[in-house]
Amino acid sequence: MKKQDLLNKKNNSFLKKKNTDKDKDEQSHFLIHKRKKNIKTLKSKNNEKFLKKNNIREEKNNIIKKNKNNKNHIKLNSLKQVFQKPIKIVNKDIFIGEFIKVSELANKMSIKSVELIKKMISFGIIATINQLLNQKTAQLIAEKMGHKVILYNKNDLEKSIICDRVIDNTLLKERPPVVTIMGHVDHGKTSLLDFIRSTRIAKKEAGGITQHIGAYQVKTKKGLITFLDTPGHAAFTSMRARGVKITDIIVLVVAVDDGVQPQTIEAIQHAKAANVPVLVAINKIDRIESDPEQIKHALMKHDIVPEEWGGDNIFIQVSAKTGKGIDDLLNLILLQAEMMELKAIDQGLARGVVIESYIDKGKGPIATILIQEGTLKKGDIILSGCSYGKVKAMTNEVGKNINKAIPSLPIVILGFSSLPEIGSVMYALNDEKKARELAIYRQEKNRENKLDKNRRLKLDNIFENMKEENILSLNIVLKSDVQGSLEAICEALLKLSNSEIKIKIIGSGVGAITETDATLALASNAIIIGFNVRAYTSSKQIIEKEKLDLRYYSVIYTLINDISNAMKGMLSPEYKQEILGLAEVRNVFKSPKFPAIAGCMVIEGVIKRNNPVRILRNNVVIYEGELESLRRYREDVIEVKNGMECGIGIKNYQDILIKDIIEVVEMKEIQRNI
Repeated sequence: MKKQDLLNKKNNSFLKKKNTDKDKDEQSHFLIHKRKKNIKTLKSKNNEKFLKKNNIREEKNNIIKKNKNNKNHIKLNSLKQVFQKPIKIVNKDIFIGEFIKVSELANKMSIKSVELIKKMISFGIIATINQLLNQKTAQLIAEKMGHKVILYNKNDLEKSIICDRVIDNTLLKERPPVVTIMGHVDHGKTSLLDFIRSTRIAKKEAGGITQHIGAYQVKTKKGLITFLDTPGHAAFTSMRARGVKITDIIVLVVAVDDGVQPQTIEAIQHAKAANVPVLVAINKIDRIESDPEQIKHALMKHDIVPEEWGGDNIFIQVSAKTGKGIDDLLNLILLQAEMMELKAIDQGLARGVVIESYIDKGKGPIATILIQEGTLKKGDIILSGCSYGKVKAMTNEVGKNINKAIPSLPIVILGFSSLPEIGSVMYALNDEKKARELAIYRQEKNRENKLDKNRRLKLDNIFENMKEENILSLNIVLKSDVQGSLEAICEALLKLSNSEIKIKIIGSGVGAITETDATLALASNAIIIGFNVRAYTSSKQIIEKEKLDLRYYSVIYTLINDISNAMKGMLSPEYKQEILGLAEVRNVFKSPKFPAIAGCMVIEGVIKRNNPVRILRNNVVIYEGELESLRRYREDVIEVKNGMECGIGIKNYQDILIKDIIEVVEMKEIQRNI
């Protein structure tokens, strides 16, 4: 019984233990399952949160994108509304000048250049976007496209400038006279003006020559006088001619010790052509041997007659060195001006003439202007030739800044877009657009004229070009400090050309010598000339490396003489035959070396061996050859003088007879002149 109880107890305990283990296992399984379930629920919750966040983010992005698209859509719609292509072309009034670019015509018709070119092709007209169309072609195109065309020419544009000006003669006021000093070089023109202005300009000038026109206003006891100082060299004819056009009185300076020279006569011719009164200043009367009456007689040949001899010209004796007669000269100028009643309108828009122009490295184009009417103010819109701009700064002849300029006042202007041409008229305008349009119009017309000139290749030109193939050429690259000197030097150099050598100025400009100039000279084998300018360091390196010919000048005479001498060296030599001597044949001998030896008497000059000879019989040349043998008493000699006997052997000639005359000649090279 006890055993059985023990067994049951053990079994019960075992079963209990088993059940407890089972319960534990079940419990652990349950916990594990529960944990897994919790993890899954957490994961699902996290996923839901993540997805929710993503959905929110995506919704936000979609909203932003939608808003942006809506905005862009609104913008595009608004742009489309602004730039919406018209259903049909709007007819307009189009102003067309003598020439117009394709692009400009398209702009005036409010269409694209490409569309216009397509239309032109359909009309049978082929042109590029930058090509110039003449007035008739442009009118035809515009009218075919339904526009109304209004034609105008250069005169209409010029009239539009003039109509802005004051033309009321009641506003005329007295103005200072503009006096041009003319005469031959070294006759004392600049020294005379230097004494008047009490400056040292004359001493600073190289070679005693004014290199470009200068304008100065001087104050005297009785009033103001504006002087134009023109150079005395013949090369500056064009500059002097410009000076005459704007001058009221000419003072002709003649040196008492040098008299009337070519440039003096030239100045008289300019004065007559311009119908300008001439005052003659006989200079250098401080010289001991001076005869002013001789100058008066010489000038009478050119219709310059003194008043005391019944003429119209005033003569006055002066000395630029001592100042004698200077005050009297100034008084006579003002008296002459008073008789001429010089007046100008000093109100309204200004008009003037460009006296000089050059490019300043730091400031750009600079121009010297002589005001002729109106008042020029700082800030005014200006137009001169193909150049326009706005007056940024004005200075007088002494470099002082001024805000306005009245008639007869020379000023220096800063503000031009490009270098204005010397002698061109400067206008002040109200409208910058008008100034720009006219400047562009003039540029285009000049360009078209050049193109037309290049296109004209006639048969005569072809033959000339064929002839020029055998003509030598001297190529020159020329740079100068100012435009006036550049033009005058070009003109002088081109005049040196002749039938054998032609001067070609392949490049020219105002300013320093650049790399482009050096490269151009290298490509064309040209001489580089710098007149009062120097080469940049970079261009010097090219010049030295390529061993180009670079020459600097400050005096016009030296420049022209050097080029003239260079041309002389290029000319093919010319020879002239000179008769050295005559020998009469007295006897004829035979020799082993020569078939015939002529025994001669030298009757004139000298007979030389190895020189060309001519044999004359009855004063008729029967043979020309070479004197090969010359002997005297069986000895070979180089020459035989007059009155001596000698034996002469002529190369390859044996038909010589007694009483024939042997004429010995020599070929001498003649120095060629340009």
